Amino acid sequence: MADNNVKYVELAIGSVSNRAYAIRPEHITKYIKPNQELYRSLFILDKSAFEHFRDKGSIKSYKGTYALNTVIFDIDRGKKTGQDTKQRALSFYETLLEQGLEDDQIHIWFSGRGFHIEIPNLYGFVPSENLPYQVKMTIDSHFGKLVDNIYDKGRLIRVGYTINMKSELYKLPLSWKMLNDMTYLEICEYCQTQKQDYNHKPFDENQITIWEDKVLDVKEFKEENNADVSNTNLNAHVTCVQKMWKSDKEGERHITLLRMANGWRRMGIQKEGAIKMSEYNIPSLDHNEILKIIDDVYAWEHNGYSCSDTIMEKYCDPICKFYKNKNYGLEVLNVKELSSKLRDFVHMDMDTNSFNLKDYYPMNTDYRFLPGELAILLGDTKLGKTAWLQSLMVKLSHMNVMYLSLEVGDWLIFRRFLQAGNGITKQEVNETYRIYDEDRVNKINDKVKHIKVMTTSPDIDSMKQLIADNQPQIVCIDTIDAIEVKYNNDPFTKMEKIVNSLKQIATQMDVIFFGISHISKGASRDMLTVHSAKGNSAIEQKADKILGIQGQRDANNIRVIRSLASRDETDFEMAFDFDYKTFQFKPRSI
Repeated sequence: MADNNVKYVELAIGSVSNRAYAIRPEHITKYIKPNQELYRSLFILDKSAFEHFRDKGSIKSYKGTYALNTVIFDIDRGKKTGQDTKQRALSFYETLLEQGLEDDQIHIWFSGRGFHIEIPNLYGFVPSENLPYQVKMTIDSHFGKLVDNIYDKGRLIRVGYTINMKSELYKLPLSWKMLNDMTYLEICEYCQTQKQDYNHKPFDENQITIWEDKVLDVKEFKEENNADVSNTNLNAHVTCVQKMWKSDKEGERHITLLRMANGWRRMGIQKEGAIKMSEYNIPSLDHNEILKIIDDVYAWEHNGYSCSDTIMEKYCDPICKFYKNKNYGLEVLNVKELSSKLRDFVHMDMDTNSFNLKDYYPMNTDYRFLPGELAILLGDTKLGKTAWLQSLMVKLSHMNVMYLSLEVGDWLIFRRFLQAGNGITKQEVNETYRIYDEDRVNKINDKVKHIKVMTTSPDIDSMKQLIADNQPQIVCIDTIDAIEVKYNNDPFTKMEKIVNSLKQIATQMDVIFFGISHISKGASRDMLTVHSAKGNSAIEQKADKILGIQGQRDANNIRVIRSLASRDETDFEMAFDFDYKTFQFKPRSI
C-alpha cells in the first residue's frame, strides 16, 4: 500500500541548472559535500513529485500540494555593502523579537553573500496547491520590503553547510552574538571553510502559531488584485505635471501653468511647443499672459520647481519615479546665490533663532544648534532621554518649541514639563491642579508657555504642513521611528525615509529638528558611537549632530551626555545628576 504521507523536496546538485531530483527530506544530508553546491526546494512536495520529476524533468506543471515546516526570510546583499546587509539582518532579528518571537525560535544563516533567517511555521500554513502564492502574499503583507520575498513555486534555496561558488564561502549557521559582534568581513573569513563550530538547536516541534491572523486568504487577495488600477494612463516621469494637465485649474491657472511649463522645458520641449500646448490645455487664459509665462520660465537659469513645492506636492503620485526620493528639480546654486546665503547666515540673529548649550551648562566651548539642522539623541531605554530633552527645552523660553510626544500621553508629558520647568515633584503639580489656585497654576504654566505638544503620530509627508501651521523654531520628535511613512512597513527603509525627509525639511523651512532614537540591541552593552542607532546608517550620515546619553540605570542617577558627532562644533562630555522627582538634570564634575 502506498504511503500517502511520503514527502519530497526537489534537489539541485552542483548547480541550480542540475535540478529535478526528488529526494526525501531526511536524505538531504547525504548530498552535502565540500566544494559542491547544493540547493533544495523551499517547499515540501507530496508523493506525486517523484513520478512528476521522473516523467517531466521539471517543476513546471506540478499539480500536487505544497507544504513547509519552517519559514525562511532572505536578506539579500544585492548592490548594498556587506556591512549594510549585516545591519539589515540585525534589524530584522530585532523586528522578529518585537513581533513576539524568542531567541531560540530564530536561526541565522550566512548564505555566502547575504543572510537567511529561519523560523518555525508560526503562521500555521497548511498544505495546499496554492500555498506558494498564499505564503508570498502573506509575507509581503506582513513584512513588506524588509525582506526579499522568495516564495515562488519553483524557488530553490542553498542547503546549509554547502558552498556558494561565486563567493567561495559556505552557508553556515550564526548565533545572534556572532552576527552582532563580528564585522561582515569577519563573518566572511569565518565561512571560508566547511565547519560545524556552531550549530542551531532544532526547533521545538510544539510551536504556537502566533501569526495565524496574518495569513491572507488567497481568493480574497486575488479579487483585490483584479480591481481597476487608477492612473493607468499616466507614466512614471514627473507624474505630477501629467496630472496637472488633466486637472480642473479653476482659480489656479497661472500657478499651474508655471509648473507645467517648467516641466516641459526640462523635458526638452521647445518654447513654441509649450505655447501651443498651453493654449490647448488652458484656452480660457489670455494669449499674452501665456506668452509672458512661457517666456519667463524658458529664461530661467535655475531648474525651477522641485518635489518640495507645495503645488507639485498636491499632485504627487506614488507611480512617479521621483516619488521615493523626492529628488526632481534639486536646487543647484551658483556663486552669487551661495554668497547671498552665507551673508544671510552671518547676519542671522543667533539670539532668537538658535541656542547654545554653553549658555545653559558649564561648558568650555560653544555648542550651538542652528536652523536647518537635524540633531539626534541616542540612548538605551529608561535612562532619561525624554527627561533630558524636556529639561533642555524648558530653558529655551526665547524659542517656539513643538514637542511630538509619540510614546508618552499628553497630560503626563505636560506634567513632566511642569516638573522640569519649575523644579517640583509630581505630587506638587498634582496638588496645585487639585486646589486649582489660578494664580499658582498660571505661574507654573508660565515656565512652559513656549512649548506646544502633539501626541498623534504624523505622517512624514504632512510634516511640512504641520510646521507651516504652527511656526515652531524647534521640533522635538520622541521618538523618530514612531513617525508614520505611507506604504512602508519595512523599519530599515522607513528610518532612511524619515531621516532623509527630516533633514530636507529642516533645510527648506529653517527649523531645528531634535529627535530621539532608540539604539540597537548590541549597542546597549558598549560605549555609544555614531553607529549605535537602531536601523541602518541613515542617522549617522544625515544628522548634523548626534548626542548620546549613558549611565547605569539601576546603580545610580549619574547620566553622561556626550557629543558623538558634529559637523561644525567641538565634541563635549558632561555629567549630570538625574533627579527623578523633578525631572531635572543638575551638572556635576566628571
